[in-house]
Formats: sequence, structure tokens, C-alpha cells
Amino acid sequence: MIAMEVRNNTLEPSEIGKVDYHCVLAGTVLSMGISVFLLAAFAFILQFTEFPATLMEPAVRVSTLLGPLAGGILAVRRICSYGWLNGGAVGLACILFLYILGGIAGKNFSVGPSMLTMMALSVFAGALGGIIGINTKSKN
Repeated sequence: MIAMEVRNNTLEPSEIGKVDYHCVLAGTVLSMGISVFLLAAFAFILQFTEFPATLMEPAVRVSTLLGPLAGGILAVRRICSYGWLNGGAVGLACILFLYILGGIAGKNFSVGPSMLTMMALSVFAGALGGIIGINTKSKN
């Protein structure tokens, strides 16, 4: 097991490039919370409005991808580099958990091109969030 020294909320230079599992876990939990909240808000809007059917799938995708983006940004605040790797891990973990929850709750769970596309987009959104998080964190 690799021991990590943490000083002033940043990893030591010898630890640069390693995945920080605590940050990824925290980012995944945040990402899941944001995604579930946005999807619930979207479901509420659908219940009481005449939402165009052609915009339904893009709205679900955007709601799902904003979680990994935000989770990726916040997950990398304590690390020095490789924000894209940690953010991508957040995106992958988030979409896998969402699909597992959807498979448990739904009746017609299947692996197909749409699922693989969402998985790739989620990893990309998390990696983008990681890049944004690394480049916008304070230099204290």
C-alpha cells in the first residue's frame, strides 16, 4: 500500500501522478448527488409542462453530464497534477453507479451504443472538470 503525505491540502511532489482515491470518492458522491438532483428536477418539469419529445434525450444527457463535470472540478482541488485522470475516474464511477441504480430500479436494463456513448461522455466530462479544477484552484 502506498502511503501519502498530505501537507496544506496538497500531495507532495513525489506523489504527483497517482490517483487520490479519497478525492475521487468524494467527487463521485458529489457527482451522483448533482446528477440525481438534476434528473429529479427534470422529471418534475416533465410532469407539469409540455416538454418537446425531441429535446428529452439531450436534456437527460446534459443533466447526467453536469454531475461528473462538477464532481471532477471539486475532486482535484487537493492534488497537484493529473486532474484529467482523477476527474475521468470520477466520471466513470458516477456513470457506472447511475447505470447500476437504473438497472436495479428499471425493468429494461441493457448495454448498447447509447450506454457506451454516455459512459464515454461522462468520462470526458469528468476529465474536463478535472482539468478545470486543477487550473482554477488557488495557489495558496
